Amino acid sequence: MFRNRFFAGENSSTSEDSDDDAPQNDVQESNAFANQYASGIGSSNERNRSKKDQKKSSGNPSIEQFLVKSMTIKEEAIVPIKKSLKKHEVPDDQKVNDEPKAEEVNVEFVLKKLNEILFKRGKSIMNYQDEFQNLEQLRELVIKQNLDSDILIEISMAEITFGLDSQRQRNESSGTDVWKCTLDRIDELLNHLFENNKSNGDILMPIMIQMDDTYTQILRDANVGTQEYRERFMDEQRISSILDRFQTYLELNNENHSENRCVIYFRIVKHIYYKYDKSSEQSTILSIDQLCKFIKTHDETKFYSNQAILCQIYHLALHDHYHQAHDLMLMSRLQDTIDSLDISIQILYNRTMIQLGLAAFRCGQIPEAHKILADFQCGRRLRELLGQDNNHQIYLYPYHMHINLQLIECVYCVSAMLIEAASTERHRVSKHFYKLMSQTVWGPPESMREHIVAACHALKVGDWKCCIDLIVNEKMNRQVWKSILQNTDVYSMLRDRIKEVSLQCYLRTCATAFNDISMSILADMFDISVEKVSCIVGKLIFCRELMGSIDEETKMITLDEKTQSKAEKLSLELLGKVLKLHDQNEKLTRILQ
Repeated sequence: MFRNRFFAGENSSTSEDSDDDAPQNDVQESNAFANQYASGIGSSNERNRSKKDQKKSSGNPSIEQFLVKSMTIKEEAIVPIKKSLKKHEVPDDQKVNDEPKAEEVNVEFVLKKLNEILFKRGKSIMNYQDEFQNLEQLRELVIKQNLDSDILIEISMAEITFGLDSQRQRNESSGTDVWKCTLDRIDELLNHLFENNKSNGDILMPIMIQMDDTYTQILRDANVGTQEYRERFMDEQRISSILDRFQTYLELNNENHSENRCVIYFRIVKHIYYKYDKSSEQSTILSIDQLCKFIKTHDETKFYSNQAILCQIYHLALHDHYHQAHDLMLMSRLQDTIDSLDISIQILYNRTMIQLGLAAFRCGQIPEAHKILADFQCGRRLRELLGQDNNHQIYLYPYHMHINLQLIECVYCVSAMLIEAASTERHRVSKHFYKLMSQTVWGPPESMREHIVAACHALKVGDWKCCIDLIVNEKMNRQVWKSILQNTDVYSMLRDRIKEVSLQCYLRTCATAFNDISMSILADMFDISVEKVSCIVGKLIFCRELMGSIDEETKMITLDEKTQSKAEKLSLELLGKVLKLHDQNEKLTRILQ
């Protein structure tokens, strides 16, 4: 059969009529087959079936004739294949690259093109850079044809929406130009509203909230120390100015919308509360106080009011208003309900308490600072508690808002050192500090912990000069103290407290070796005033830690013979325990007899 079908002459029983109709049938069936094959429609069975029908109706032509007939098919009979679009490629019929005629540009034309662009929002083929160019061209056409300003506002709203979406999704085509263009359009929108005095606060509120959240997300995703982070950090001033202008707009046009004002006021406070105001007036304290008062009065849900109170306490503690911040924390009673609040509020509460403890340390309230910081230093989740853990991106604070963890540990350890050296009780003041003191320092100290261990050993023997040199030096300044803006006041406070604690340790240790001690000699030894020596000695006598009296006329300290050293006290305690054990043994022997 193979030879009979493909070789002519051996089985040529076809008629002349069939030979005349064959080419026409061949062309029609070849066109149908080409259309099915080019368009990709039809299964393999259908294509095979079409081949069989084609061979039957062709009158058994040769292979050469079939190929020639297939190549001579008319071009108009073949359906053209539509070119597939690449990813992020905009179709040619949807581009606004070719400038239309002036007669065609009207409101309907612009709205049609704008709707076409908005329809592609969120699709995978969308390229934000191309869409921004199309929107910019539409904007130029509207300005050139002097169309209605409302259309210009709609185009600006579309640009803002596309820009915020691209930054939130971190699209490859989104960059610094798109972000800056988005901020420009928000400024222009505010200018238009101020000029025309229109009330559209409800429309602008989502834009302001999304802009602020997007900016925070940008700082979270950016790598610290790169040029991108520095450039985006410089935009914070512009973000704050936009929020301030919108605040003015709400106060002028939306006086009754207290909920919107609470949201915007809190957003403004978030950009201020962690910054230290170096001016002598410290106007930020007054501005934050006014904003927080409005939020606390009009916020019914207490969601923004709780955060506003914590931000105000943080700002007061940052400027060393410790007592005012401490009283405000007690009056808020947030420590009673903080466990049931949102996680973001709990993180803000932890940051506020840390800043309150640092403020207590700077103000010389060493016991209060140690008490506040002890709750956070005991665990190993300090980064997570303060929102500084990169593994939890949802609650991560930007890097420029982070608190130095090494500073927190140093302040806690120095506070524990001063309290334990000045205390006569035998129990441990701090478990963490006790573990730190169990370390052995070989050679000159290098790290922050080694400096504190060596300083504590020097303090216990009354060597205050060596202790100050170990706590306040260039290494410690580079590692820790540079993070405190008021470092000069901290240096003087540390020197005074170390001298006082050294004097107390010296009197407890060496009191049994003297009958009388001159306060002027003690003042010269520890480089403090005579009045300060009298105050410290009087406090020790009042607490019965030192047996003696003070002669105000001669400025002498008279020590009683009853004063006992630490070794004598331990010996008496041991003697009492031995006598008690002896009595118990005697009772047991009597019972056994």
